[in-house]
Amino acid sequence: AAFSFVHEDNPSEDHCDKTQERIDLAMNMHRKLGFNVTPKTHGMEKHVVDQMRRVKGGIAKLIEHWVEHYHQVGHRYDIKWRNQKNEKLKAEIRGRRE
Repeated sequence: AAFSFVHEDNPSEDHCDKTQERIDLAMNMHRKLGFNVTPKTHGMEKHVVDQMRRVKGGIAKLIEHWVEHYHQVGHRYDIKWRNQKNEKLKAEIRGRRE
């Protein structure tokens, strides 16, 4: 629910407040389950609602653009390294590039 609330065009202050509440609940459970706080989850918890408020129209379209771009970049890596048989080496190479 938290992530879907981020995808709101022209979010109101009330919507932003509710989004942060949902993010806080999700992050509390995330920590309770013992999961690591990654840069992505930190960004969601501490920065995304502020960006929703600051970017005119909201950030939904920006997120869609970023996800599409990331898929394109990932596909290029997949094509480039598809002949490498060693999966561990592929993961190490990709990890250094990201």
